[in-house]
Amino acid sequence: MSKDITFPWFSNSINSCVPQGFINIDQFNQVTKSPKHPETFAEIQAAKAAGDLKRTAELKAHLYYFNPAVHLRNWRNSKNILWFTGLCPVDFDKMTPEQAIEFKAYLFNHYRFFFSVYLSASRHGVRGLIRIPVVKSIPEYKAYFWAICQELGQYGYHFDTQLQTPVQPMYQSYDPDILHRPDPELWDIMAEPPVKSKPARTKETTPSELRTNTPNGQYSPLQIESAGKIIHKIAGTMFNRITDIGHPNVVKIGLIMGGYAGEGLITQNEAVNIMDAGITMHPYLKQKGDTYKITARWAVYEGIDAPLKLITTSTTTRPSNNQIVNFLKA
Repeated sequence: MSKDITFPWFSNSINSCVPQGFINIDQFNQVTKSPKHPETFAEIQAAKAAGDLKRTAELKAHLYYFNPAVHLRNWRNSKNILWFTGLCPVDFDKMTPEQAIEFKAYLFNHYRFFFSVYLSASRHGVRGLIRIPVVKSIPEYKAYFWAICQELGQYGYHFDTQLQTPVQPMYQSYDPDILHRPDPELWDIMAEPPVKSKPARTKETTPSELRTNTPNGQYSPLQIESAGKIIHKIAGTMFNRITDIGHPNVVKIGLIMGGYAGEGLITQNEAVNIMDAGITMHPYLKQKGDTYKITARWAVYEGIDAPLKLITTSTTTRPSNNQIVNFLKA
C-alpha cells in the first residue's frame, strides 16, 4: 500500500507552487531518513537552539516541500485539486528534542493508523502521515482532520491546525530513525470543527470600542472590519519606517500581524498578504523579497500562538515597544 499512494513534491523556493514530480510513501520515508544534504538540518537545529530566527528561516528556504493530502493539476491551490490521496498529515511542535523523541515513539506505537512518524527539521516537533478514506471534497477532508485533532490534541503539545487545508505545504525533514509501517489501519472517524461563540451585536461599534476584554476571536463583524482597516494602516506605517535593517523589522511586524490573526481580528492569509505586500512594495526589502517573505511567514505563524489585542486606534502609531519585546520573548 505504501508504494501505491503518491503525492507531489516542490522545489526549494517559497514561491514555487508548481509540482516538480510525485513521490510515494516509501520514497518519502527514504528521503526523510537519508536526505541529500543532512548538514543543512544540523545547521537548522543549531540556529534554532541559538534562537537565531533569521538564520533558521534562511536555512529552511533550501528545503523541499510536499503536499501529501492531494494530487494537483499544475499549481498549488484548492482550485487545482485533482483528487485526494487518502493521507492526512499532522504536525506537532513547541517541545524539547527529548520530548519529541518520546512522543514520536508513543504516537507510532499507540496509534496504528500512522504510515510514518518522524521528527521535524529542528527536532523540536513531530510530524506524521495518517491513513484516512479517499475523500471527494475539502469539507469531507476537514471532517476527518478535525476528528484527528480532537484525538491527538489532548497531549498538551501544539497541534498545527493549518494542515486542515489540504494544500498546506509540509516541508522536508530529516530523521534517520523515522518510524513507518506499510499497511496501517484506517482512521474513519469524522467530526465538526470547534465553534467559537460570538457576542451578540447590540449597537454600532466604533474603532475605539475595540478596547475589549472579550475572549480571543469573539468580535462582531463590524469590529473585525474596523480592526482590519486599522491593522493595515499600522503595518503600512511600520514598513515605511524601515530603512536598511531588514530581518529584525520584518520579524517584528510579522509577529504583530500574526498576533492579530491569533486574536481573530484578521485571518492568517490576510496577515501573510499584508507582509507580502509590504515587502514587495518596499524599495529595500524587495531586493531580497523571497528571503524576507520566508522570514515573514515564520513570524506570522509564531505570532498566531501569542494573540494580540488591538489597543490603539491611531493610524500612525505602532504597537508599544513592550508588546514587541513580549512577542520576541515568546
